[in-house]
Amino acid sequence: MDDRNVNLTAAGVFDTITGFLRSQILFAASELGVFDALASDDEKKKTALQLATELSTDVDAMERLLNSCVSLHLLSKSLDPDKNALYWNTEATSQYLTVGATTSLRGFIRHYKMTMYPLMANLDHAVREGKDQLVKTFGVPAAGSMRNLRG
Repeated sequence: MDDRNVNLTAAGVFDTITGFLRSQILFAASELGVFDALASDDEKKKTALQLATELSTDVDAMERLLNSCVSLHLLSKSLDPDKNALYWNTEATSQYLTVGATTSLRGFIRHYKMTMYPLMANLDHAVREGKDQLVKTFGVPAAGSMRNLRG
């Protein structure tokens, strides 16, 4: 590959640096049950106050999370006649991020949040040491680890 044709910009580098923020927004909304709460009944559009009450969270923090989800196109938003923000799942969110969907990716999301994300936080150690990071990350011995499964 000729690297002279790759046009990496500062914006592209910044996007890579901050990419984990998008994952964390998705992980938090999924873990808190936001997408399921918006799919749970006939009233699919809800305010931040309704969701915060239903999910036992802080309303201001919930509103920030919901707006972050809107910016990632995970939720849609509009204002009701009283200027209250209403949120609802996008079609893709209903299809992939709700517990009842036949094509749900919830298990995959949970695995990445609980396993892969913490492991990747130790990638620099893994490269320096050339060793499995299960003990450092989870306090679990490396016996039976992925390296041992390679055969």
